[in-house]
Amino acid sequence: MTTLLLREVKLQIKAENIKRLLENQYDFNIQSAYKVIDDWSYGYLDARNLKRFLRNMQVLMQKSELVALIRRIDLDGDAKISYEEFFEGVKS
Repeated sequence: MTTLLLREVKLQIKAENIKRLLENQYDFNIQSAYKVIDDWSYGYLDARNLKRFLRNMQVLMQKSELVALIRRIDLDGDAKISYEEFFEGVKS
């Protein structure tokens, strides 16, 4: 259990560092990033458009990893990421 907790803490630290790097990029805009991922203008992000975006960025994820990523950001548990959830998930 301690190993799992330690891995989770390390993951959170790494994620926060990445978020800070993104926020410090002069050309990064959360709203624009959301629109790029929501390529079919659903009004939310789901496994399909997130997978397409990641594939276009040459990041391949297992289905279980994709589900875990969505669960981490999806605050209301509907398997969709709203703009507000994305904003909260991406900001440091």
